Amino acid sequence: MPNRNTTFHLVLAPDCHLTAVAPDVETAITLARDALPFLRAASQPGSLVVSSSEEDGGYTLTCLLCGAVNPSRPGRTALVAMQEHQIEEHDLPAEAFQSAVRISTTSLEEERYVWALPPVLASLLGLAQASYLRATKRRKKDQAAEHLPSTPEVIGLVFKTPDVPQVVQTIHLVRQDAHAWYGYPSQALRSGDPPVWPKGEWELADPANILE
Repeated sequence: MPNRNTTFHLVLAPDCHLTAVAPDVETAITLARDALPFLRAASQPGSLVVSSSEEDGGYTLTCLLCGAVNPSRPGRTALVAMQEHQIEEHDLPAEAFQSAVRISTTSLEEERYVWALPPVLASLLGLAQASYLRATKRRKKDQAAEHLPSTPEVIGLVFKTPDVPQVVQTIHLVRQDAHAWYGYPSQALRSGDPPVWPKGEWELADPANILE
């Protein structure tokens, strides 16, 4: 079967950029919100860090259902051992892993990934959250992104929060739908698919406040 998932670059807040590999943008946004606390917790000072072998890519795997880190089983890779743990200890069906959505964020120091089950399946299994697995790995610096020509239309977006002063983020709009705007920050280097600005977190700014 061909992979029908699409990569979405989500901006859930001015300082929160995530990538989700999901079947549609609504699922990507929903599960990114679910995964966000676990992605942020992964880099907190004092977090337990246990690396798997280089054969497994050197990732630290954490079960988000009970907190187990890199369960070890003879003759099993770290990922297979974790999946067997979750099947036996948390009654996850093996087929569930095939429908999981991956959400990730990267910095110059670390890669962070969370896998989450589709909301309907997570509810059917009685899980407290859709996110069930986290992987972290130290990383090298990325190469500079290629600068691509911008699109002509510029719009301003405001993050929806009453707790901070209003800041307008201008973007070069590529397209929009019922769930989000799709566009590149106007002052950033950019390549590949445009970031996704969910309409649950962002709203259009007053045109008078857009300086471009």
